[in-house]
Amino acid sequence: MIYFIRGKESGNIKIGFSINPDKRKSNLQTAHYEELEFIGIMNGSLDDEARIKKMFSEFNIRGEWYRPVREVMDYVKKNANKPKMNIVSSLGNDEYRIILAEPIKYTMNFFLLAGTHNMRVLSDKELEMVFGIEGKKKVLLSWLESLQVVTKEAMDEFESLMTD
Repeated sequence: MIYFIRGKESGNIKIGFSINPDKRKSNLQTAHYEELEFIGIMNGSLDDEARIKKMFSEFNIRGEWYRPVREVMDYVKKNANKPKMNIVSSLGNDEYRIILAEPIKYTMNFFLLAGTHNMRVLSDKELEMVFGIEGKKKVLLSWLESLQVVTKEAMDEFESLMTD
């Protein structure tokens, strides 16, 4: 996932890549003097991140930090999802990846159900929080419904987003 994080005081924007943007933001916040906030998250690879950084190289302050100019802000607004939204993307062959807006506490029940449903769980390295799942559409929807971890509205959102 490619993320865009802004310093609330300076407005400067960090463009980065992480499989767990929430955890990355938390780690960044520990070492940063100002409060940080997500302004966008999007699917993408390390190559996509490098392409975006190159596109905005003239606005680079230092490292992965960029000035909050109109060009950068317009790109984020046009291409990235607003934070705290579930992100659903097709992997082809009726398989999908769901990145959850709010990570779910990892439990043994969660793990066992995922295994019996032939799904892949995306979690942090410590296996404490699940931030996404991958698998067949029908399996993902029935599994989410059986765990009752998401609202009816979110289930409807997932189903509407899962179209090839």
